[in-house]
Amino acid sequence: MKDNAESLINKYIEGSSTSNENAIVEAGFLNDYKSGYTAVSREEIESSTQRIAEAMDSYLAHQSRVKKETGIRKVYIRMGITAAAAVILLFCWWSYTDLQKRQGVGDVLATIPTEDISNSKGNGATITLSNGKTIALSDLQEGVVIGDGSLRYDDGSAVEDGSSVEYDKLTATTAKGQTYSFSLPDGTKVWLNTASEITITQPYGRSKREIYLKGEAYFEVAKNKKAPFIVQSEGQKIEVLGTHFNVKAYPNIAKRTSLLEGKIQVAPSANDKYTLLLPGQESYVSGSRMTIKETDVEASISWRSGLFNFDDKPFTEIMQEISDWYDLDIVYKGKIPKGTFFGQAYKSDNLATVLQLLESAKLDYKVSMDRKLIISNKAL
Repeated sequence: MKDNAESLINKYIEGSSTSNENAIVEAGFLNDYKSGYTAVSREEIESSTQRIAEAMDSYLAHQSRVKKETGIRKVYIRMGITAAAAVILLFCWWSYTDLQKRQGVGDVLATIPTEDISNSKGNGATITLSNGKTIALSDLQEGVVIGDGSLRYDDGSAVEDGSSVEYDKLTATTAKGQTYSFSLPDGTKVWLNTASEITITQPYGRSKREIYLKGEAYFEVAKNKKAPFIVQSEGQKIEVLGTHFNVKAYPNIAKRTSLLEGKIQVAPSANDKYTLLLPGQESYVSGSRMTIKETDVEASISWRSGLFNFDDKPFTEIMQEISDWYDLDIVYKGKIPKGTFFGQAYKSDNLATVLQLLESAKLDYKVSMDRKLIISNKAL
């Protein structure tokens, strides 16, 4: 049993453990400390591997004796064989509540220091075909060329299982904390930001080229006057002939379209009333309303250069970007700041460094063991 515990801890240190396994190890770490310690880092767990494994082993052995003495050994053994994870999760609950009792506090929150939260850029980009087949893309590559019947990486190497593909619909997706580029059959290139997807349908490129977008993408569209390029997203529709532009269309925020080169027409889906957008302009679509303003459109594609750009953005939109990049769920406890913020940070920075840009909001930030970023108002 101790060997299993050490194996789980080693997976945690290597970064290959699941979120549930992370919680198990972190709970074991907290139980190992008698001083009311409520924060945990990977380095500290690595240095405590032996003690955590012994704590887990001791607790599970104790539970085995209790079950045996109360005459339900058979049930315990069956659970150990078919649901060992449930036993270990019980250990997590015991560790956490035991820590609370020692501190005499009922609402202690075990947290991960924000300095320890960074983007892992793990693999997660995929291509899904209309027959349901999903092809995992290499995290050692940065882009894929989608041909008429094949897939290959930008460097010319073959995509595994992609030498011969047929589809009526193809969806390319990025995971949280990841970006990827996709070259389409007509020569158009699309860079997908984190937690985003595009879908193309056949026939593509004959009379029209239609893309469905969720999330954020930067487009460099190949010119073809006979086949307009159309981008559809929740709440808006964009039509172009050939141009460079960025579209931000995540759920629950106003849709932003920034034009760097050429001309495009933008319309809210609610009324299909197109408005011409010129270079240096950005449109905002919310419901049936659309506004256009002059802006620094280069700032809209700062994500392609590995930067957060929070200039003139509301707090909720900024937190959505942070959530997607660091793979966190946002929980608000208290009032959400109004107004807009300004500042830039490298996406390679840890979470604590990025949050320093938001000091004026006077908020406290804590990351729970299950990766919830809990935001509350600072106590006066």
